[in-house]
Amino acid sequence: MERDASKVSSIEKYLEDKRIYVEECLEGLWESEKCPETIYRAMRYSSLAGGKRLRPILAMSAAEMLGKPGEDIWEVACALELIHTYSLVHDDLPAMDDDDLRRGKPTCHRVFGEDMAILAGDALLTYSFELLSSYGRKNPEAGVRIIEEISRSAGPSGIIGGQVLDLQAEGIEVSLTHLEEIHRLKTGALIKAAIVSGALAAGASPGTLDRLERYALQAGLAFQVADDLLNVKGDPGKMGKSTGTDEKRGKATYPSLLGEEEARRRADSLYCSAVSELEYFGERSYLLRQLTRKLVYRSS
Repeated sequence: MERDASKVSSIEKYLEDKRIYVEECLEGLWESEKCPETIYRAMRYSSLAGGKRLRPILAMSAAEMLGKPGEDIWEVACALELIHTYSLVHDDLPAMDDDDLRRGKPTCHRVFGEDMAILAGDALLTYSFELLSSYGRKNPEAGVRIIEEISRSAGPSGIIGGQVLDLQAEGIEVSLTHLEEIHRLKTGALIKAAIVSGALAAGASPGTLDRLERYALQAGLAFQVADDLLNVKGDPGKMGKSTGTDEKRGKATYPSLLGEEEARRRADSLYCSAVSELEYFGERSYLLRQLTRKLVYRSS
């Protein structure tokens, strides 16, 4: 793995520049009220609460690796972030994980009430497809395929299905195969959709799409292993949310199933499998490989 200091510096700048760009695009969505004030404020509060902006950056990075400017797919990038935000708003509800903090701030239902949080999540999801349709008018062929990919990732064979399996697995023993199915849907599906969407926008061939799907599947699982480990020993101040919550709820996690050391080895294995799929793209994949490393071996 490359360790040149100037390259590391350029990666950090790239990620920060992309994060700022996504933030600016998200802020632009809320320049005027388009709905009743309360739901507008709840949607704006949740979408601008911070975060890594991982999914939009992955989409833009995949597009750029294949020769398409990331800024050309800003609607897709924002839609991915709104879907991710909706899933967090609903995940934090009392009926789900009942969390008080998200990204270092009170969760949506703590600020606006449970009823408005449910509606804000619904509205964010719906608004995301308005954005995707807007992109589709500019690029009809890719737009339809992107909407199909993202719809699948957000629905019962993606995030929702993963959340169902996650809730049903609380307090019971599960196999590694079952655990990875949970996270392939709950976490990995939208990460895969981000990568595939960026590639589709760039006109990727079927072979390239297959390779990037395999990369995204392994990277998404590695990301989840890291998240599970951080829930055990992460710094709540850095993470912006409580730790130790998975154990309290009896959630199925990699550390609870495998132990911490074996879970770390699993993250290493998944990371290596993911980046090996990018070797085909040579130096063009450098930023995507380094982004993957940063996300898997992160401290927050």
